[in-house]
Amino acid sequence: MGTKFGLVVGLGLGYVLGTRAGRERYEQIKEQASKIRQSPAVSKPMDSASEKIAEAVRRGGEAATDKVVGVVKERMFGQPPSNEEYVDVTVVEVDDYEVADDDK
Repeated sequence: MGTKFGLVVGLGLGYVLGTRAGRERYEQIKEQASKIRQSPAVSKPMDSASEKIAEAVRRGGEAATDKVVGVVKERMFGQPPSNEEYVDVTVVEVDDYEVADDDK
């Protein structure tokens, strides 16, 4: 089904882009494509594929970001990339900070 669907989509796009049928014909084709996209037989596999692609892109983006951070740390600070995923950080909030006369 995937090959046939791709062929139909390709032919439809080729027709729309290659013809001078005008705006009215384009709107008809667009409406028919929208109906096909909304049918359960087409929408479920496309939605599933879309979710899988989004997850793969997210994982790939995270991996790429981690590599870039490692390279930047190594080049800027001379630190080799660590295998640790997270770093523990303690944040201390200071409300009243008085500046000594020497610091002014």
